[in-house]
Order: sequence, then structure tokens, then C-alpha cells
Amino acid sequence: MPQDPSTPGGGEHPEQDGATDGAVPVPAAPVASVLGVAEPTPAVVSSGPDAAEVDELAQPADASPQGRRRALWLGLAAVILIALGVGFFYLEHRSSGLYALAPGSATPVAGAISVKPPTPVFPHQGRFLFVTVSLRTVGPFDYLFDRMDSNIQLIHQKALVGSSKPSQLNQADAVQMQTSTQTAVIVALRRLGYTVTVTNRGAQVNEVNVGTPADGHLAPGDVITAVDQTAVATNDALVTELRKHKPGDDVSLTVKAPDGKTRTETIKLGTSPPSQGPPHAFIGIVTQSKQDVTLPIGVTIDPGNVGGPSAGLAFTLGIINELTRGDLAGGHTVAVTGTIEPDGSVGDVGGVIQKTAAVRKTKAIAFLVPPGEYKDASTHAGSHLKVIKVTSLEDALNALRSLGGDLSGVGPAPASTPASS
Repeated sequence: MPQDPSTPGGGEHPEQDGATDGAVPVPAAPVASVLGVAEPTPAVVSSGPDAAEVDELAQPADASPQGRRRALWLGLAAVILIALGVGFFYLEHRSSGLYALAPGSATPVAGAISVKPPTPVFPHQGRFLFVTVSLRTVGPFDYLFDRMDSNIQLIHQKALVGSSKPSQLNQADAVQMQTSTQTAVIVALRRLGYTVTVTNRGAQVNEVNVGTPADGHLAPGDVITAVDQTAVATNDALVTELRKHKPGDDVSLTVKAPDGKTRTETIKLGTSPPSQGPPHAFIGIVTQSKQDVTLPIGVTIDPGNVGGPSAGLAFTLGIINELTRGDLAGGHTVAVTGTIEPDGSVGDVGGVIQKTAAVRKTKAIAFLVPPGEYKDASTHAGSHLKVIKVTSLEDALNALRSLGGDLSGVGPAPASTPASS
């Protein structure tokens, strides 16, 4: 006979015919049950000290007002935590790859300019300010506050660095500032009638595009001095030599690093992107002519931990102001932004909304800006800051004259800009 799991002991019990010892008599069913009427269940009466305990155990745990309130608060806390978690991940997704352009500083240029004796320097009450923006990454909680601040602009990394390598952003900014300060010295001294000798030394790399033939071979600050052992003294000369090749050709570049060491890089040329017109040999860099300068007097600029080219015009005006008896600013504080080119033209810059906000916190009476940024600067200038657009150094000097500046020591503008050798 199979084992019955419900039988204690679990063994088989053989049938015993006629056995009476150990047999359990079956009680007779109550009459009411047989007739189909349910027998009343006898009531259990609790008494003594255990009665209260039995009653409490029988009561549901959340039946009391305190229990219901506790359950409500726990549920509400869970909902809040879930909402915060979802919100955090949403903000993290939204802020991923974002940078914030925020108002930076407005610093007197005189503190960055040094003139070596015996050249006389003339102190003035008027001041020129160069203006910066603050750049930082955006976290999930920064995103909320930055979106509510009209002086902060959120931009994606792609818009900030373009096709350049993000890891080389600081290098590129440093190269641009170095070029900007050098150009400012050249333009200022030539405007004052000094002879400045400029010698071209090659094509300087300003940016390297990601995924191009140059990626991994060149970096901002490198100077290309030869292509296949043919010397290239300028940016135009480099382009000419590269255009002699076709896509797929290998070229040998002689490269001088910022530390002065020279190396050779062999690069297989690619095909130019459609945005550059008809297909041609392509290397993937942004360059400009590298120049060595011989100055008639000792003038240097140390901008500190600031990169980019946007302080060029401010430094140019600052040098002229240091070297002339007249106060170009007319005793006022004037903020300036804009690049400066060798021919004296002024170029557009970025972050003018943030720069205008920084200038508003100073005592500047005017803000000189490139034409392309005049509208944004005027919109955010408020009622006490005058915004003046300038396209060249001469425009800037004329604007200063209209503000009461003394240009008696500057002299007439030169007829033309001397060529580089």
C-alpha cells in the first residue's frame, strides 16, 4: 500500500481483520447536522490577564489613527523619492555634454602690460578693461538654475569646439591668446610710428579636427616648416604645397613643437569635405602664419590664466595709452572686446551677452564691441552703459575721442600696413 504523507510515522499499516484493540470509534453525527442544520459554534470567553493580549493580537496593525498616518507618510515619502530619482536622471540626460557661458571678469589691461625701461610710461586716470566669460560644465542641478538666468547661455560641446578635439580646447585657446597679444603689440607700435620687423617662420597649427588625417599627428601650437622637404614660411605656402598632392598621397611634414623640438610626421592625405568645394587633398587643420617679431622697444603682455583672441583690441588700446601723454579714455573707464588683425581690423568674438553683464558691474561708461555683437550687447547693456560698435582700430580711436579722450599723442593714421618678410 502506498505511503500516505499525512500519516504520522510514514509507514504502512497492514489491515487486521476483526481487530478491536486500538480501533478509534467514530462519533455519531449530531442530529441537527444530519438534518442539514448547522450546529451553533460555542462562544469562547476570555478571562484573566491574557484576555487583553488576545484582543490586541486580533486587531489589525494599521487600524489605529497613528498607524494610518504612519502608512500615509511612508507612501508619500516613497512617491517623493521616486519623483526625485526620475527628475535627477532626466536632468542628467538634459545636461549631458552641455557647457555654461557665464559672466566672467572685467580687468584693467594696464596690469597685464609691461614696458621695459628706458621707454617712458605715462600713467593715466582713464582705464581700459578687457572682458572675459566663465566656461564650465553643467551638472543636473546646475541645469535648473542656469536655465532661469538670462545672463547664462547653455551650449553643447559641439557648438563650443566645432570639429576640433575637446581635449585640445585649452591648448587652442592658449595659442590664440599668444597670437593675439603679439599682434596687439605690433599694431599698437606701428600705429605710434615705430618700425616693427616681422619674419614668417611657418604655418602654425591652431586647431586639429577630430577623425581627420592630422588627428594624432599634430596639435595646437605646432609649426609646420616644410612639406616633403620644401620650406613653407607662411600659411599660404603650406596650402600651395598640399594642393600639389591628391587624396591618398603620403606627405612628410617637418614640424617644430612649442618646446622647440623638431620632428617629422608622415600623413596620408584624405579627401576634403563637400563644404570646401571641389574635392582636393585634405589634412584637417586650421593654421595661420607663425611670425617672429623684432620690436624697437620692450613691450610684453601677460594676460594670466585667460585664453582666446577676444582681448586683442583692448590690449592694443592699452599699449597706446601707456606710451602716450594723452589719456585716451579721457579719465573714464572703458570696456573693450574684439580681436585685432595685423591690418588693424576688429573681428567678432563670442559670449558678448555674458561680457556685457560683467561690464555692467563696473564703472565703465562705454563698451566698444565688434559690429556683429552690437545688437546683443545693446540689448543687455541697461540704461547706463553706452555700447559703441567699431570695425577697426581707427574706429575705436574715433569713438574714444567722442567720449572726451585725448589723442594728441597718437598722430595721424599710417597710409598702409607694412608687409611681413
